[in-house]
Amino acid sequence: MKIYSSTNTKPELIQLDLDCELVEAVAGKMYVLKNDVTVSENIRLLGHWAWDHVEIFKALNQNRGTFIDIGSYLGHHSVAILNWLAGSGKVIAVEGQPQMAELCGLNLDLQRFANWEVVESMADSNKNVYQIPRENFAEKNNFGSLSLISPQKEFGNEFFQVSSARLDNLLEGENNIQVMKFDVQYAELFALQGSSRILREQKPSLFVEIAPHYMLMKGGYDYRSIYNYLTGFGYRLFDVLGKPIEFGRSANPTLYSSDLEWDIIAVHESKLDVLRIIPWVA
Repeated sequence: MKIYSSTNTKPELIQLDLDCELVEAVAGKMYVLKNDVTVSENIRLLGHWAWDHVEIFKALNQNRGTFIDIGSYLGHHSVAILNWLAGSGKVIAVEGQPQMAELCGLNLDLQRFANWEVVESMADSNKNVYQIPRENFAEKNNFGSLSLISPQKEFGNEFFQVSSARLDNLLEGENNIQVMKFDVQYAELFALQGSSRILREQKPSLFVEIAPHYMLMKGGYDYRSIYNYLTGFGYRLFDVLGKPIEFGRSANPTLYSSDLEWDIIAVHESKLDVLRIIPWVA
């Protein structure tokens, strides 16, 4: 397991001069991938990626504690929260793709704060070893769509050997976890299962991406397993507008045959007051 911090980050896997472009984003100065057709392209054109999510993370972290960015990719959300925290709290990015973990570390290192680290590991329910493609940044692609649990052939034939671990172990000793964001390309259930101690003891607020079709096809589980798992820990589930999620809509079979995705907010029943400060929740 490799850990990047402000004292040990340098480009080795990423060719900054060839693969990246330095931009002034809303989140802060950062490198984006020249040939990335989604996240990087949005940051170049709009100045940000999913800024509404950033505002939710801020609202849920009213105590300015530790923000865990699981599946951080190139680190846009981590950079945004690091600069918002302005030296308080901490940002920990967890990224299993070695090239992206390095790039995330380089982007965090560009900021003026040192209260961050990047953990190069996959978040899983148990310790495992995976073969991860070495992405070819010379050609246009949606690099953020790489699923580490079921890698696509179009990402290349060279591979890294990457270890996975439980977040309970990766984050051992972190005692002020306020918010955890899970965006790990259909492995969300496994990452959550590896967080049982944190959920039970610290009860952080959660932001989780849901993709029924791909969770079933690539992860081998029904997305409602996430709902049931979290409610078992005393969490209440809401959509991004703060409305309670109606489990009844889950019966629609079209959810499993389309690219439909959405995000949920999970707040422990003992901390529901935090929902009142999400900007667009009445």
